[in-house]
Amino acid sequence: MRQIKLFPYPELPAYNGYGDVDNAASYVGKVSKALQQPITWLGNFDTTKTWCNSQGLDCRKTSGPW
Repeated sequence: MRQIKLFPYPELPAYNGYGDVDNAASYVGKVSKALQQPITWLGNFDTTKTWCNSQGLDCRKTSGPW
């Protein structure tokens, strides 16, 4: 039966390279390189909103932080 230690976020269990893979002592906590790199967002965010009255008439566009 395989046993693996739990580590606090952002660490994940990683095999230390030696020892029995089923033994929890063979694992150390490491932060994934994927978590260390900045996330690039796809596309742009539109900051323009369209406001209309309750009948859907008389619409106007506004922009800016909300």
